[in-house]
Amino acid sequence: MNCVLFKEVRNVLDNLYGKYKLGVISNAFPSMDWIFDLLDIRKYFDIIILSSDVGKAKPDSLIYNKALESINSKANECIFIDDKKENIEGANNLGFVGVHLDRKINDLN
Repeated sequence: MNCVLFKEVRNVLDNLYGKYKLGVISNAFPSMDWIFDLLDIRKYFDIIILSSDVGKAKPDSLIYNKALESINSKANECIFIDDKKENIEGANNLGFVGVHLDRKINDLN
């Protein structure tokens, strides 16, 4: 499998790391966990929540609540970035600040 980061991602992670708690909420299979090691980005994240481990996928509230519990934070203290509007709405419904990342229009810079 060929996995690469978007060009700005490592720079964004470097800038945020140590200043904020960072996490991943992913609708992924358990076998996808190795990608974080392959891309050498696991070190940036305080939590990595995979839907296959939780038993629910975004936009189900259970997966967001599991992430909040794991980092001991409240939704209104968190920013949630996703490329799917329905996942943003799921996070917004719990009090997250949701940001829709549409790579056809913009990137993370």
